[in-house]
Amino acid sequence: MKKQLFIYTILLLTVPLLYLGCEKDDDPLQFSFTVTITPVTGGTVNPSSGIYNDGKEILINAIPAEGYGFIKWSGDATGDANPLVLTISSNTRIIAEFAMMDSDGDGVGDTLDQCPNTPEGEMVDTSGCALSEVDSDGDGITDDLDLCPDTPANEEVDEEGCADSQKDTDGDSVTDDLDLCADTPPDTEVDEDGCADFERDTDGDGLTDDLDRCPESPAGFAIDAFGCPVGSLYTYIPDDAFEQILINQGYDYVLDDYVLTNAINAITELSLPSISGFTDNYIISNFTGIEAFTALEQLSIWNGDFMGDALDLSQNINLIELSIRCSFVDDLDLSQTNIEVLSIGGNLFFGPCENGMENLDLSGVTTLKILNIFHGKFDDLNTTLNSATSLEQVHFTSPQTDSGPLDYLDLSSNSNLTSVSVSSGFTTGPSIINLKNGANQQLVELILENNPWLPIPPGEISWEPCIEADDPVYIESIITSFYSVPQYTVTTDCGN
Repeated sequence: MKKQLFIYTILLLTVPLLYLGCEKDDDPLQFSFTVTITPVTGGTVNPSSGIYNDGKEILINAIPAEGYGFIKWSGDATGDANPLVLTISSNTRIIAEFAMMDSDGDGVGDTLDQCPNTPEGEMVDTSGCALSEVDSDGDGITDDLDLCPDTPANEEVDEEGCADSQKDTDGDSVTDDLDLCADTPPDTEVDEDGCADFERDTDGDGLTDDLDRCPESPAGFAIDAFGCPVGSLYTYIPDDAFEQILINQGYDYVLDDYVLTNAINAITELSLPSISGFTDNYIISNFTGIEAFTALEQLSIWNGDFMGDALDLSQNINLIELSIRCSFVDDLDLSQTNIEVLSIGGNLFFGPCENGMENLDLSGVTTLKILNIFHGKFDDLNTTLNSATSLEQVHFTSPQTDSGPLDYLDLSSNSNLTSVSVSSGFTTGPSIINLKNGANQQLVELILENNPWLPIPPGEISWEPCIEADDPVYIESIITSFYSVPQYTVTTDCGN
């Protein structure tokens, strides 16, 4: 009996323990579930985390934020199914990948893209727009075709997006909206209206301003070949410096571009400016009106700066002596004149001054007998001399080139010479003087001067010229000087 009671007691104590042990083994395993979102602003996931029993099947939704789209799952999940059915069997970490929506693939998301249909491959701005989609100035021409992207509002444009106010068709620096002469040739000087002299007829007399010596003639008057009223009492002088000099000399009174013709048509000698006014620095660039000085015999020009066509002396038929000092002149044409004496260069009284003579052709001046060059600078003096075959007397004082004193003086084409004078002047004279003109016996004198204008002892500046001659013995016999003869050599060949 006691044995049975013991067994019952053991059973009563053991059975609950067995029950408790079995109950603990029946609890399911649990695992963590977490979600990472990339980018963090791309959207949300539901559920985003939790603890789930082993074998639990959960439904996961990826919810894109505005402007984003869901792309795929990664981490412990794959694919792009949305929602995603996932069975939990371990600690699980998945990644939800979102991307900004960019319908046209231009790199700017649709929510920011103001041009959502940009053609493939075109570069865009921060608004997602390519130049082919933008018209910055609102002129109807997209920026990719618009050569003038800043056209003012309401201006009519051409197919390149440019208004007349933005174009300069002829390249004269006057825009087409202001240009009255839109086809001016390149490199032509124009006025504020974009017109060159040959395109403009200021007084409407039928003669363009480049040919009109009186471009402001009153209407209704008959004009002569120069565009001036027939029988005019006045001569048109548009250069203020020219007219001011005439005022200074008492031939005019008011600076108004006109001078009484009767006040100037009897003048025989004219200096522009006069010697007394040399330091006034009047720079003349246009000599229109000089034709009215019909009695003029001697003309001196100081401080000029002009192209040759600005000085037309063809009407000054009595002019026999012309002097151009301290001036810059290009393409001077004297072929229609009767000039006998031509002097070019600096100012011997006040010292040398800046001057230059380019492209001087004297072949048409058949009356020219005397040529004086005083420190004159030429681009090619020898070519000028070769063209002046009528010369009888020449005087050179330190002739210059662009690079310095002239080294070779060529008189071989001047067969009418009777007198030649060469001086070293303020610098030095030519190293070689070519007198092989085939007519040495016509020469009466060859004057060689060593620094006659410098107040220093002779020989301070060395000048030892070599003279080439057809007849060296004869040439040496006529060499003379008023001051100091330099050391020289006379030969048939100086080896130049």
